[in-house]
Amino acid sequence: MPSSLVIGQPISRILYHAGVVTTKSEGTRLVTKGGVSIATTSTGGPRSNDGASTVADRDAAGQLLWDRIQDQQPDLVTKYLLHGKMLMFRIGKWKVRYVDVVEDADFDAEGLHAPGWEEFKAAREKQRAA
Repeated sequence: MPSSLVIGQPISRILYHAGVVTTKSEGTRLVTKGGVSIATTSTGGPRSNDGASTVADRDAAGQLLWDRIQDQQPDLVTKYLLHGKMLMFRIGKWKVRYVDVVEDADFDAEGLHAPGWEEFKAAREKQRAA
């Protein structure tokens, strides 16, 4: 996904742009009901003392921790980037999706598509022109 659709965006929008949910509202409901966890390593990402998330469990290898996301703090997204370029979500108990974050220009150059990307670019251009 292009970095503009990830960095500084609420988790519900990231889920929408990644194609995990079909609407932004569905993403919001999923997050507020505690149905989304995000992966972090033991050395990175927010932990339960920041008030934004709680540790749900640890994978079998003991290397990833899953923080349950229950709010929409967009400023925390960069803290969850694994290796500076990937987010990993768990929806419910078993559905796991990862999102590679690339530069906007690289995303367009490769001809990739994400839900809402064209609309986002049009709004950004309109805002720059104003």
